[in-house]
Amino acid sequence: MATRTISRVAFRFLVLGLIASALWAAKATYDRSRFQREVAVLQNEQTRLSGALSEAQETLHAQTEHLTSLEQELTDLQATLTQRERQLAQLQEEHAQVLASNSSLTGRVELLEQEKAEFERKFSSVKELRTAIRLVKHQIRQERWERWLAHVRQQRQEDVQRLVGGNRGYVVRQGLPTLGARASVGTKLQVRVLEPEAQ
Repeated sequence: MATRTISRVAFRFLVLGLIASALWAAKATYDRSRFQREVAVLQNEQTRLSGALSEAQETLHAQTEHLTSLEQELTDLQATLTQRERQLAQLQEEHAQVLASNSSLTGRVELLEQEKAEFERKFSSVKELRTAIRLVKHQIRQERWERWLAHVRQQRQEDVQRLVGGNRGYVVRQGLPTLGARASVGTKLQVRVLEPEAQ
């Protein structure tokens, strides 16, 4: 009986072991298939994420190139803006000069119109015309007189310079000047000196 009991117990343990190993094998198979499904899902997810990452990198690269081109355009536009500002400042200066010149010319035109009106008023009658002719002749004579006086003053200054720079005397021998001739020994020389001019 005791061996029967042991064999029953052993049989039960054996059955229980077989059941446990079958359950464990089923569970392992189930876990393996579930793990393989999860691995497949994860691989699919990894593939999808790798594709999304590649697309994101391409998009980022394209955006970086676009940003670089936009920065270059911004630099070019800033340089163009600086150049246009300089041109504008130059044109404003030229405009101010033209306005100043225009106001000056306007003033001269008004002055010339006044002179023209004055000439027309003066020459409207013969008497005023004769008076104007006399005035012009007087101005011409006055200018000639001033030119002549300036010439005389200049001539006097040149004479003073020549007087300061040299001797006004010369030697006369036997009634003839001795400029450039050799004086012979024993001849009598006569020296004449001009009086200096009053300054």
